Amino acid sequence: MKHLIWVNLLTLSLYGQFDHTIRLEPGAASPIASLDALSWMQGEWVGKGLGGDCEEVWSSPRSGSMLGTFRFMQENKLVFSEFMEILETDGSLLLRLKHFGSDFVGWEEKDKHVEFKLVKVTDDAFYFDGLTYKKIGENDLEVYVIVGSDDNPNEAKFSYSRVP
Repeated sequence: MKHLIWVNLLTLSLYGQFDHTIRLEPGAASPIASLDALSWMQGEWVGKGLGGDCEEVWSSPRSGSMLGTFRFMQENKLVFSEFMEILETDGSLLLRLKHFGSDFVGWEEKDKHVEFKLVKVTDDAFYFDGLTYKKIGENDLEVYVIVGSDDNPNEAKFSYSRVP
């Protein structure tokens, strides 16, 4: 599934806004936010997206960050995974992630990762640049992310339920 690449966020300026994801305008600062507001995300979430099964697991906020993992499976086989971190920086939040194929080889170069700066916070959603986490009640979560090729970006939806 390596052909499914995460779109270079610069490309989004060429294609405008999508329905559930927004961009941080060039030169704009991220809003003030803390990890405490995201503590509801800690735990295990399972669901569907991109035509397969997926899972996110988030730690509790500690030492200025939350750590998470993501895995995507089709036909009960791992296709790819991610290691994620949301950290407090400059009074706001930044989400960083690194992709791994099913062979645990990183997609990004050795010392590289993808970053999503915080754009906006509402009562039920955190909008990062090209990636949105939306709380749907106490036990449901929707995640939207821009995926595809640079010349054909799409907004993908992941629907999760909390594992009790």
